[in-house]
Amino acid sequence: MTAAAAVSAATVVLVAALGLTGTGRADVVGTALVGVWASLAAVVVLAVPDRVVRAPRRWRVAGAAMTLPYGVGQLVLAVQKASQPDPLPYPVAGDLLSFLAAPGWVALLLLVPRPLGPAGRLPRVLADAAAVASALALLFWLLAFAGRSAAPAAVAAAVATQLVELLLWAFVVQLAVVTAQRGTVLLALASSLIVAGDLLFSAALLVGAEPPQWQQAALLAASFPLMAVALLTVRTPRPRSEVAVEARASVVTVGLLAACGAVAVADVVVFQRPFDAVSGILLVLLLLACTVRELVLQRQRVRQVAALSEAAHHDPLTGLANRRALAAALAGLSTTTGPVGVVVLDLDGFKRVNDTLGHATGDRLVVAVARALRRGHPDAVVARLGGDEFAVVLALPEREVLEAADHLAGLVRESAGTVPGVSHARVSASIGVVVADAADLRDAADALAVVSRASAAMQEAKRRGRDRVVRHDEVAGAVARQRAVLRELAPALESGRGLAARTQPVVSLVSGAERGQHVQLGLVSPEVGEVAPLEVLRVARRHSLDAALSRHALRVALEGGGDAWVRVEAHQLHDDGWLAGTAALLRERSAVSGRLVLEVAGGVVPDDARAVAAMRALDALGVHLAVRGPGTAGGVLLPHLARLPVRAVVLEAPAGSPAATREDLVVTRGLVGLAHGLGLRVLAEGVTTAEQRDALAGAGVDLGRGPLWAADRLPVGVAAG
Repeated sequence: MTAAAAVSAATVVLVAALGLTGTGRADVVGTALVGVWASLAAVVVLAVPDRVVRAPRRWRVAGAAMTLPYGVGQLVLAVQKASQPDPLPYPVAGDLLSFLAAPGWVALLLLVPRPLGPAGRLPRVLADAAAVASALALLFWLLAFAGRSAAPAAVAAAVATQLVELLLWAFVVQLAVVTAQRGTVLLALASSLIVAGDLLFSAALLVGAEPPQWQQAALLAASFPLMAVALLTVRTPRPRSEVAVEARASVVTVGLLAACGAVAVADVVVFQRPFDAVSGILLVLLLLACTVRELVLQRQRVRQVAALSEAAHHDPLTGLANRRALAAALAGLSTTTGPVGVVVLDLDGFKRVNDTLGHATGDRLVVAVARALRRGHPDAVVARLGGDEFAVVLALPEREVLEAADHLAGLVRESAGTVPGVSHARVSASIGVVVADAADLRDAADALAVVSRASAAMQEAKRRGRDRVVRHDEVAGAVARQRAVLRELAPALESGRGLAARTQPVVSLVSGAERGQHVQLGLVSPEVGEVAPLEVLRVARRHSLDAALSRHALRVALEGGGDAWVRVEAHQLHDDGWLAGTAALLRERSAVSGRLVLEVAGGVVPDDARAVAAMRALDALGVHLAVRGPGTAGGVLLPHLARLPVRAVVLEAPAGSPAATREDLVVTRGLVGLAHGLGLRVLAEGVTTAEQRDALAGAGVDLGRGPLWAADRLPVGVAAG
């Protein structure tokens, strides 16, 4: 850029020196320099490799299409001027050749990379440029020509030339304002020099003065070195705040209009400049341009409001209604009669698709499912609640809503098969259904409450094994039961009263001898009766009571005899208070090494330094640690087993058809071999039959527990400690 500025300055100095001293044909030298610099600019922008510059190739080609014809035309014109001492008639061959640059000039301006947002759109830039050009043309006419007599044809030609020149200049300036980058600023500077030279020439022709040949040539010659740099440095604008770009464009446009208006008014009122017919015509053009600009702005405002409304009520990925629009649609059905069904479905296996195939594939799956749901029920309200969760509203009787839910499940499976790579991922849908009275949907809050009930039913479908439809009526009792259990469990954990320990034998599968007890806590209460340990654990985990539950189970385990297995959650390893309390309890009870096994559920990774440090501390206290193995909920990956301080692995006993069981046993045998190679014992849980026990023993599994061996219930309150 510095070199280009130096060349431009040297060109102006040379031509001005010749013109002011009269020592040579300054106009010929200036015109020849215009041709040379313009032609060289075309050669440079085409010759520079794409990897060297960031300017788009098509932009540079358009620039060459403008500068090359203009340069050749100016060289021909310089030869014509040099061959005749008298002024040439206008236009001559060189001028006509230069006119061929006009299409390239227009293409160049249209191809300037503009930023996103309203201020960068072509209609807006043109409207701003037209308003500014009209204001400048009016001001230029008032200052230079008002009150002078000239032929109407000459006046029309001069005004038209001024408007075109100023429109192009204003357009380039607007581009420089909205893009705010060096390339467009240099283009605006080069365009200013070109337009200034052309305006000087047309003004001289209008008033009958001698055309400023060398002055115009000096300005034109100085512009093309800057033009060459601009053609090489223009690039796609960086993402910027649309609000900032809009504000900048508006300030510049309104500022130029205000400045032109103030100077024009001062010229007419203060200096008594005559306001002739041409001035009136230009004023009308200015008003028309401002009106068009306002219409363009108004159209953009309407589009922005529509876009904001669309974004507020629709999901951007799928185009479906969002939660807010769903609530509004449900509330709008309150005036109808009859039942309204709300179906909430969640994709089973979606996380596996995201983890294995990538989030882009996950997005494609979501879009495919959205299209299928909308296509399958075009009269329904289909919404995306977030992630892989959808809702469908159907104004149908209950029986038809349930049939539609089954149909939706089939649509999910079919649409998943259309996404490349997903067909083998076994994607299905867990669906919850609520059928409500339309009269109950009084407002958005009522509507969202219905959606929440459908979501609860969907969660129950997932708990029951996924890929199924569950009505909310089926889970309403379960929810009430959970609340009742929670009311009894919280005070029981505080006092220890009401807790009932169940111990399940841990048996050697080789000898059949009992090797320990798996300690679990249930609940006995007059309010809820006897609550099984699994139900107590589920409620405790959901309400962050699992740490207190495991503390009580640990007390029971340490008070009993023989090896004791107690379940703890992986997140408890991050709780310094729980770790300190467990250590104090172990010291208090003088636990013997190997008598206590803590079974960590929830998954642990070797990179979790805090959890691993807690495990090492427990191991140092003589506690044996076990983790759930691959293929179980919250299981540890095989490569991680060797890096964790554990002594045992828990696997699920294979279940299902004989063929499936045989296949699972092959996998189990391989896992057992790897675990034994690491010096770990293997326990199989969920053993229900003697056949399972014998098959697992044959696979090398060391220990087992499950319904095959009866559980004992200790007296109520034994966990109080």
